Amino acid sequence: MSTNILAPYLRQYTTHLFSRLIPQQKIYICSWLLSKLFSRLYKLKIFALFFGIKIHNICPLTNTTEVFFKKILSSLYKKNIDNLNLKIKDKGIDNLLNIYQKNNKVIICSVHFPLNRSIFYTIQASKIPYAIIGHSQPDRIEWDAEPADYSTIKPSPYALINAKKQLLSGKVILCMIDRYFGSDSVILSSNLLKFAQLSHTPIMFFATKLLDNGEILNYFYTPRKPILSSNEDFEECKHEFVNFLNMFSSKKIPIYFN
Repeated sequence: MSTNILAPYLRQYTTHLFSRLIPQQKIYICSWLLSKLFSRLYKLKIFALFFGIKIHNICPLTNTTEVFFKKILSSLYKKNIDNLNLKIKDKGIDNLLNIYQKNNKVIICSVHFPLNRSIFYTIQASKIPYAIIGHSQPDRIEWDAEPADYSTIKPSPYALINAKKQLLSGKVILCMIDRYFGSDSVILSSNLLKFAQLSHTPIMFFATKLLDNGEILNYFYTPRKPILSSNEDFEECKHEFVNFLNMFSSKKIPIYFN
């Protein structure tokens, strides 16, 4: 039998044992420690196969520990673990709240960091209504027990039209704007930044990172000019976003807008 066919059953069996043997309050910290161990051993073919991770599909802006950690948490959540007791450290959330209160709309953009789901937990806890441009499903969006209250805007030629409607209703828009990543580069789309400029909507950046103590950092960053009033502001914002991503990059590679 093909080991590729066996892999889902192996993951399911291990998750079952892990959730039964580890006390509820220790699941998060044990998941973090396990992800660190697996990260050290990821070059062994069995680990990549076991968790369904293809090494060449890992975003170069992150690291394998975060990828393994995401896989473990997602597997546990699908196993109906009611509360994973996420250890989250928020930075810049007060800036988001202030900008939202002044403008009643914000666009927040990022790229596909493995632990991005934790950002939804933070935003929902702040009671800000939001919509996501992407393919996320309600039962897969969050790692905690409370159901997420959000709207999904599926990528299409009409996505920005629908986003404008959501903004007018007082919602924050979240979107990942990386079009491609590989071992040699990351290519970003400028469409959302241009949309923010044309709609006079404040823009912010966010990133997630697994810290050395096991906490997940949710970092909301405010550009020097959140409202893009000119093409010069637009170009400056693109440059600022690239610099922001470089702060979280596990290795230095070219990052640019197409």
